[in-house]
Amino acid sequence: MKRYQLICLTLFAAAAFFCACEYDVAEPPWEQDHTNPPTPVITSVEPAGAASPGINTITIYGENFAANAEDNKVYFDNIPAEIVDATSTAITVRRPNLVTDSSDIVVISYDAIEAATYGPYKINPVMERYGQFLDNVELKGLAVDDDENLYVLQPFENKLFRVPPGEEKIQIGNTSRLSYDLTMAPDGNLVIAVNQKYLNKFDLNTGQDTLFVDLPKKTSFCDYDDNGMLYTIGRKSDLIIIAPDGSNTTLGVYGDYIITGMRVYNNYVYICGENTKAEADDAEFGVWRHEILDANGSLGPQELMLDWATTGDDYADSEPTGVAVTADGTMYVSCDNENPIIVVTPDGRQDVFYKDILPYYAVKLIAGTSNYLYMILGTEEYTIIRIDIGTN
Repeated sequence: MKRYQLICLTLFAAAAFFCACEYDVAEPPWEQDHTNPPTPVITSVEPAGAASPGINTITIYGENFAANAEDNKVYFDNIPAEIVDATSTAITVRRPNLVTDSSDIVVISYDAIEAATYGPYKINPVMERYGQFLDNVELKGLAVDDDENLYVLQPFENKLFRVPPGEEKIQIGNTSRLSYDLTMAPDGNLVIAVNQKYLNKFDLNTGQDTLFVDLPKKTSFCDYDDNGMLYTIGRKSDLIIIAPDGSNTTLGVYGDYIITGMRVYNNYVYICGENTKAEADDAEFGVWRHEILDANGSLGPQELMLDWATTGDDYADSEPTGVAVTADGTMYVSCDNENPIIVVTPDGRQDVFYKDILPYYAVKLIAGTSNYLYMILGTEEYTIIRIDIGTN
């Protein structure tokens, strides 16, 4: 019995010895040397020095950023910026809703103890309320002349205003009836669409609004090309092309479309709205265009420029309300969304323009002759926003 007890004690001691040896190999973590995670560093920012008008995103270059976008936070002063892409050496963010001459950019990365800072960085203003339309009365049509005078319809009171560049509105006359759209005519006066089977013309010298041309159908939108051909369209009324002598032809494409906007630019006619009889492979809502083939207004086939279904879930319940095109072929499409403009580049890339900066929502949109878009703001307040897009 004693011999058995001695053997058991010996085995127990050996096991205890080996267990002790096993735990002695690893040093307790509280006794190990601590190494801080690498500190993020900002080396440069693109665009350098300032976010000028037209800049939709800003890229921050440096080192030791978290490679996953969700593991970084970026602030301009105390304003958070939405991160759209991130690597360990570059973070791209949306332009923040901030105007300042000297912001500090701060990058906070996951696990890093210290934040990276960079500054001062300037962020220029990109929008302003324009023309002092403070009466909260519905506005409709917009037109711009070569001197950047803006013309605005106030339809239910039949008023017509001019806004000289950078000044307040001036009432220049009254329209003869409820009006929906207007455009500058080659003679320097205004052609007005009144949702009837005719167009009116407003003489800017006399202030008279008179019948201009008869039409086969009611139309609500109108615009000229560089050859003096006038294009007009409305709800399920098709596109009508009017020659300088008043004769007209109908395209035969848009008889089932509900049109929300139409503009002519750079030898193309752009049309946005709803195809009420879209087939399975057709766009229901979108922007289409036709090339102007000759001086007589002959048009090429319909091209789909933007299928609204491709704009994403955030825009599923909204609809396009207008289109403007800039000199490089970039489209700005307005809509009744809380972020009211989608920009489409000539190669088809889409993005929200000035996200969380522009107010909700857009009723009408037009490009001026310089760097500005003019947008009628709807919802609870009708006013005009002038947007600097940084390009003609």
